[in-house]
Amino acid sequence: MPEMQADHSSPHLLPSNQYSSALPPTINQSVPLSSSVSYSRYSRQPPSLHQGNQQSNLPTASNQYLSLSQPISKQPEQLESPASFAGTPKRSSHVAPSMVTQPRVEIPSRTSEPKIDLQCVMLSLAEEYFAAARSENFSVSSSQLHTKLDAYCKLISTGLGCLEAVLRDYRLQPRLEATIRLRYASILYEETENYFEAEENLSKGISICDRHRLLDLKYNMQYLLAKIIFIGNPKASLKYTDDRVNDLEAYGHTPWIYVFRFLRFSLSLQTLSLQDSLAGFGHLKSIATLASSRGHPAVSMAASTMEALAHLRESSTAESIEQAQRALAIARSSQLYPAAQNIPQLNLMMHFVDICCSLQSSDPVQAWTKMQAMQASLDDTSTSAQWQDDGTMTIPLNRDARMPALGTTYELGLVRPAKDELLTIQLSWLPKDEVLALGFLLCGAAVCSKNAFDGHKSEQYIRQGSRLLKDAIRGSGTLGESICAQSSRQLWRKTTLCNMRILLVFNLCARTEWGEAKKQLDDLNTQIQEIQAEPSGDLAVTVRYLEGIVFQGQGDLNSALNVYRSAELALPGASTGKKSSQTHSDIALLSALNSIFIIRDPDHPEHHSLFSMLPVIEPLCLSNPNKNIVSAYYLARATSCSDESTGIVKTKQYLQTALTAAKQTANNQLLCITLNLMSWKFFRGVVGEQAEKSAVASQNLAKKGQDHLWTSVADGLLADTLEVQGKVAEAEAVRNEAINLAGKLPPAMQRVVESK
Repeated sequence: MPEMQADHSSPHLLPSNQYSSALPPTINQSVPLSSSVSYSRYSRQPPSLHQGNQQSNLPTASNQYLSLSQPISKQPEQLESPASFAGTPKRSSHVAPSMVTQPRVEIPSRTSEPKIDLQCVMLSLAEEYFAAARSENFSVSSSQLHTKLDAYCKLISTGLGCLEAVLRDYRLQPRLEATIRLRYASILYEETENYFEAEENLSKGISICDRHRLLDLKYNMQYLLAKIIFIGNPKASLKYTDDRVNDLEAYGHTPWIYVFRFLRFSLSLQTLSLQDSLAGFGHLKSIATLASSRGHPAVSMAASTMEALAHLRESSTAESIEQAQRALAIARSSQLYPAAQNIPQLNLMMHFVDICCSLQSSDPVQAWTKMQAMQASLDDTSTSAQWQDDGTMTIPLNRDARMPALGTTYELGLVRPAKDELLTIQLSWLPKDEVLALGFLLCGAAVCSKNAFDGHKSEQYIRQGSRLLKDAIRGSGTLGESICAQSSRQLWRKTTLCNMRILLVFNLCARTEWGEAKKQLDDLNTQIQEIQAEPSGDLAVTVRYLEGIVFQGQGDLNSALNVYRSAELALPGASTGKKSSQTHSDIALLSALNSIFIIRDPDHPEHHSLFSMLPVIEPLCLSNPNKNIVSAYYLARATSCSDESTGIVKTKQYLQTALTAAKQTANNQLLCITLNLMSWKFFRGVVGEQAEKSAVASQNLAKKGQDHLWTSVADGLLADTLEVQGKVAEAEAVRNEAINLAGKLPPAMQRVVESK
């Protein structure tokens, strides 16, 4: 799940019209470039560059930029005195008039040419260089990637050189200088590792804003400065952000109080510290309280939705799910106000969080109902004009009489002016195609339990979402982001694509399509290696578990047991003292349960370890919030011990508890296995209507789940029951069906079945 933050990158200070308040329109002149720039100052990995002059009307991958300290070659007739430029250079030369009398020469008159405003030209060129660099698509082969990166670094360096030359060689109006310094620092932050130089420029810019009361620019600079400080010293950044919040509360600048509290919450989540996380939740609650008192329902809704999302991110315990649902209820109450109804991103985010609550509560019925509401919302909002290409959310604010004036509001900052004397806060989330892909993933998870008997809808949702993400990956570079932002976005897309493929493999395994599951798993491993040299984390653990599932389904029990007992799938705390994620803990428990099902056979050489494993996993399974794991545990207890050791009554209790938990989660596979086991234990060889009904129910569940193995088992049990009751012809037909299905199993599984 992607992280929410007050802004995905530095303040969006994009196109060149940000300087229009102090400059005349851009003069489209062909200006030759005459001096070189050092790329090692800006580039993260400086490429080898070739020196040379070139002349063009468009930004090119040149290693040169305009230098006001040198004359412009080949056009001396276009240059006037430096005093004629829009900004006055700090140094100018003066030539004394000649004292020698010269003969008068008549010079033919000619049409005067327009004067070139070099300051305006250089600022426009800088923006054009940045735009040209960020329009590149880096989803190319490795042979082309180096060439594209080389050109990208040249364009960014040239643009930075243009901005630096303007700051160095011109006396600028305060607001224009502050704007250029903010733009310069934001590019350094996004494109380079020159954080010290970025901090230095921001500090100078903040001083200018303090002297001339440019509050909007000052706060944008302080916001960016907090993010830069966080890279090297997170604690100092949090302290700096807290100080800014205190100052803003003293001045009563409400919009910026919201912005810096959102930033503080985002930074707190990145520290992975419990104390900082609790402080972050406190800031969200403060935002909601202040927004309610000032009549800003959209801000309150955003804060409550982020709180719900953060609770699910922290843990999947019942307490965290309850807190997330409580925050979600507060967010929905704010949605009743008209000002908060036209924000499609927040509306969809609430639907996503609501579905995740049901999925983590193991309630597929509620998840299916909420999925339908989410689909209706997607259909209604997918064509909304409120969607922006970069995924930015616009949170409206009503102007409050108690809110002091901020002066001229910076039109490309985090707090922007809107029509009807309103202000808006800009929060970044996901572009529309990524939101739609995430919606398909959640739909696939919501109907996963019905996939086998519902037309494989879960697989259809997953494949559709995968197509959207693949198209987005191929179209990288269309959002005008920095190469670092593009890389982060591509990583998120590829990781989400891996998660979609994981869910697809689970669906294929559930309906015993082992060949296709193995193929998808191989593709998944290849895909993971593209984003992780050495797979780690929950993604690697889940893939490792799927390898064991495929081995077990194909009948290679020894290989499956080796996978389940590998270090990656060890129980929490068994190998290291580090705390594991909930996903890792659940996968480790499932691996242990599958190991028990393999070694439960008394003839298995590892059968002796069974009795030492059960006491270890019992407390972990019973305290797990996932009812599916509880059901699987009781099923393992019922099958792992003989009736002589546990007693027939205890076995019935285990099976009844497993059946009840499986019904609560609508887990068709667990229901099928449990009913087959009950028929075999309690109705085998029994003459009567109840025995036949039990066998028929087991057969129907197995067929419904398209599970060839358990359908074959259920047919065999039903054939035995019918034969005992004298229905020989019917028994023979059912037994033939069981034999045919067994012949469709993988060869290794057929040998295992025959050996039993």
